[in-house]
Amino acid sequence: MPSYHDERLQSLRGLAALFVIVGHGLLVVPQPLFMFVIGGIFQQDAAVVFFYVLSGFVLGRSLSRDPCFYPFVVRRLARLLPVLWASLAVAIVVSTVVAGPPIDAATDWFNVYRSIDTSPHAVVMNAIGLSWRINSVMWSVQIELFVIPLLPLGVLAVQRLAPWQALAVLIGLCSAGVLLLNHVDARPVAYLYCFYIGMLIPTAAEVAILRRFFTPTMVVVGLGLTFELFEVDFYPPAKHIVDALVSAQLLGYVLCSRTAGNFLRHPWLVFLGDISYSLYAFGQITMIFVAFTMFRVLPENTSAGHPMAFAVCLIGLNLALVLPIAVASYRWIELPGMALAKSILNRNVAPAAT
Repeated sequence: MPSYHDERLQSLRGLAALFVIVGHGLLVVPQPLFMFVIGGIFQQDAAVVFFYVLSGFVLGRSLSRDPCFYPFVVRRLARLLPVLWASLAVAIVVSTVVAGPPIDAATDWFNVYRSIDTSPHAVVMNAIGLSWRINSVMWSVQIELFVIPLLPLGVLAVQRLAPWQALAVLIGLCSAGVLLLNHVDARPVAYLYCFYIGMLIPTAAEVAILRRFFTPTMVVVGLGLTFELFEVDFYPPAKHIVDALVSAQLLGYVLCSRTAGNFLRHPWLVFLGDISYSLYAFGQITMIFVAFTMFRVLPENTSAGHPMAFAVCLIGLNLALVLPIAVASYRWIELPGMALAKSILNRNVAPAAT
């Protein structure tokens, strides 16, 4: 199996972030049936599940090669927190600008952002990852922070447990996900199975009967199933389990072949993957600002009379704004954060070497 540094994984991460942005753009105003069908392709929740499965695979492989916990924690915090704080600062400004009574033409999903609590207590809770209300898309990063101390246990379980024991753990985690997903405070526990599934991909790739699920035909079947379950409004906790398994299918297909998905090696797609975290973190909050501006500038009935055109313009304008923001964030926030982590770890190693 190729390295977890495979550039195709970066491209998939970038495309998933793009799917989240497009999916959110379809939620601002009520859409006709055709756009609902399009929403089945750009499923933001499924994309987030994919992020978790990919994280489980990448971080699991990293910990398997270097099980030292302290460097892992330093690198993860330096990777996640600076962008979280920067996006929080932007979200506070946007929440202040767009505050006001609900807009009749907008959905309840959008109108929530017209009354966000930006009190000092709320800001502190969001900054330390105990809340995500100000920039709500960062609920997923809260979960990434929560699982940091649990990932080494997952790696240990994958390495030490017999296959039937690993399956029992997976069933237990999936059961917890079904029971707890609808409880907001329990979300970090509810999504643990996604990371565990990601960790199991290398093991599954070595089992002949499971490897058959990583073929192109089976991946297409899996993607079609997630689309169909979205269209019939299948029970979300159970659908997320299907999404996680299909995400593992897709990753397994790419990882089991050095030629699969060669288009994912395109430099632009790889760079999209590089900036994917910043794209994800700033994408929704910039879209709220763009949508608010469109509601203010356009004639009153524009969104109601032309909801598809409104959504397409919103998504296009948002991408035009957020892509350069994401590039700047990657260059001036993410890379310095990773460099700081490296510097901290090097300072700690240097005295021991002498």
